[in-house]
Amino acid sequence: MTILEQLVQIVRTLSAEEQRQLLDLATQLRDSRPSPDVSLVGAGSDDASWSTWRERIRARSTGVLDEEKQRLRALGLIDEHWNAQTDELPLDMVPSSKSSVET
Repeated sequence: MTILEQLVQIVRTLSAEEQRQLLDLATQLRDSRPSPDVSLVGAGSDDASWSTWRERIRARSTGVLDEEKQRLRALGLIDEHWNAQTDELPLDMVPSSKSSVET
């Protein structure tokens, strides 16, 4: 289990403000980790360069989706099959149009 996963496990024992602070810290730690370079290849690049770029995109996307699934499961928002367990979303996932209507 990674440090981030361990931190998420104790979230439910904390107050709402402590939960938000811990999740913000976990997000910052996650975002500070190196990820595959997804910079576009130059114009006129060969097929091999584009193929390598596509593989880096897939690798990054897979990692991001896995981490997001773990986060949502730890929060009790989804089950192992990505089925929603609640109608409420964390503030960082509320669409801007919805949050602007409610405020």
